[in-house]
Amino acid sequence: MKTVQGMEFTVEEDLCEGRFIDALKIDIADVLGSADSVKDNESFLVRGEYAFSEDRQGICAIILASYGSSEGRPARLDEQVGPFDLEVNVVTVAKNRNRVLDLLMLDDQGKHLGIRLRIHLAAPPGQG
Repeated sequence: MKTVQGMEFTVEEDLCEGRFIDALKIDIADVLGSADSVKDNESFLVRGEYAFSEDRQGICAIILASYGSSEGRPARLDEQVGPFDLEVNVVTVAKNRNRVLDLLMLDDQGKHLGIRLRIHLAAPPGQG
């Protein structure tokens, strides 16, 4: 990964079915990026913690993605509670989506179950 810097961000929840919201709680601690916005050929790292309720609703992993084309490795969620680190390498970013990263839920076959939350990156000072 390239050299990264800490980024200001907000988190948008409630993007998936309520059963997934109840099943998996996510707390984002840090967002680090190699650029001040989501751009082609840049990398981002998200760190946080997760906790499952009793019914996991088939969720086995999470992955970070950008709008457009990106490459990342899923983080397996084997424990009931634990930390995670997710890295995404942006290949191409969709127009007007340069401040958004999505955290997707996956089942045990790697099938996307939906967007668990969306991370909105703050604009650098003077670019608000």
